[in-house]
Amino acid sequence: MSSTMKDAPKKAPKFEDKPWSEEKPDRDKKEDPDKPEQKEHEREHEKEPGKQKDQPPDSKEVAVPLSIAAPVTKSQSGPGTHLSGNIFSGQGVVPLQRRVDFDYTQAPIDWEILFPVGSIVTQVISATNPAFNGTTPQAKVGTASGGAQVATLDLTLAFAKADPAAQVPASGKLYLGVTLTGTTAGKGTVLINYSRP
Repeated sequence: MSSTMKDAPKKAPKFEDKPWSEEKPDRDKKEDPDKPEQKEHEREHEKEPGKQKDQPPDSKEVAVPLSIAAPVTKSQSGPGTHLSGNIFSGQGVVPLQRRVDFDYTQAPIDWEILFPVGSIVTQVISATNPAFNGTTPQAKVGTASGGAQVATLDLTLAFAKADPAAQVPASGKLYLGVTLTGTTAGKGTVLINYSRP
């Protein structure tokens, strides 16, 4: 063997590089005629709404948490009765309360209490501890000074209430009157529940 052939460089194998654009994705491949179920599966997959054509058939949709998908309504916030239809809750109508504390040393009492005009008094409550002694101690609520048009409560009781359903006059004032005779002990509270317009 001659030295020329021995030292000759060997040629590297030749590879043909195909451009990327020539490679066709799998979705462009022709259907296998031997697999008719493949064609039928793809048809069913395309009919399903919300799924992309290129989505793998075995993929599963991710469930979106309720807190993200939609706001939670009151009827969904906990166990209870689920209501449907219109629910009326008068606009701007909320239950409110006026509270007055007093004791026997402040009698006689004739205090003016202010309310929004048009308010409706729904309940008047008195609570005493200790109860008032003396001769017929009473707390009166009226639309005029010294009056008892709304309620009269017995202060010898630990708890008393009246449900007058009276309207506050145009002046926006009600009056709390407490008159005591021979009273040497007693401390009480009067609560006036009302709803403003």
